[in-house]
Amino acid sequence: MLVEDKMLDYGAEWVAKSTVGGVDEQSRVGLPVNYMMHDKGLSTEIGWTNRDYSGAQIRGNASQMYRMRQWQRRVRTKSGREKNLQNAIKMISTLGTKLGIPRTDQEESAMLYRRGLEMDLLRGRPIKLVVGAIMFIVNRKNDRARTIDEYAIALEIPKKELGRAYREMRRRLKVKINPTSPIIFVERYCNSLGLSPETQTATRELLDICRERELLDGKSPSGVTAAAIYITSHMKGQARTQREISEVCNVTEVTIRNRYKQMLTDLSLDFDIAASKYPNQPPVRRVEEKQ
Repeated sequence: MLVEDKMLDYGAEWVAKSTVGGVDEQSRVGLPVNYMMHDKGLSTEIGWTNRDYSGAQIRGNASQMYRMRQWQRRVRTKSGREKNLQNAIKMISTLGTKLGIPRTDQEESAMLYRRGLEMDLLRGRPIKLVVGAIMFIVNRKNDRARTIDEYAIALEIPKKELGRAYREMRRRLKVKINPTSPIIFVERYCNSLGLSPETQTATRELLDICRERELLDGKSPSGVTAAAIYITSHMKGQARTQREISEVCNVTEVTIRNRYKQMLTDLSLDFDIAASKYPNQPPVRRVEEKQ
């Protein structure tokens, strides 16, 4: 029988991560995996504070420290695929900040881009185009109130080209996406137009009725939302012109006109549009449901 009197613990040392009730919590785990870094945050990095582990100032040549950081950043990417991923993640972060995309959506986009690289689906395609397509996939998947036009404008690429890449990447990555509900745009558009919560509620109710009667199938969500806002803004005495709504919703006035007329016809509503010609005057409105 063998007895070992000295046992070695090869695990990490205890590290205090937080303090609760004046007592340091001990944990052997490190930082969580960060998908917004090409190496998931597992490698080391030379900080920009010029201080050592104890917080003391490091005295030395500033240019030498700068060169060390540059070389350390270069050696972190060993292959062309890692450099591609690094550039893509940087672009995802920049676009996310520009459009106000949540951090969770940015991380999901980075994970999806990483999966596309592993499946070798991105070869020969511009990084900007693929990033835009993947971020719009995540946008649609999580029901965010952003249209493909906004991504195309932010990335300065044609809408048709981005739409084609989006459909192809969605098919190849096998991402299931439900149809976009127009209701997700209501709050954002109404706030931009300065409409009251009552108008927002009325717009949602009108869109719910259209959905129940299956009047939204095959129509652009933003166009339908713009038409509903045009109707309800007059109903609630906060008349907005088609041009004002067109600029906020990024749809043409013709689209708004066609959608709202069709909506009134399908719902058997009688609506007086005279107020839209004189937005500064008290609106003349009459919305009645025919029996």
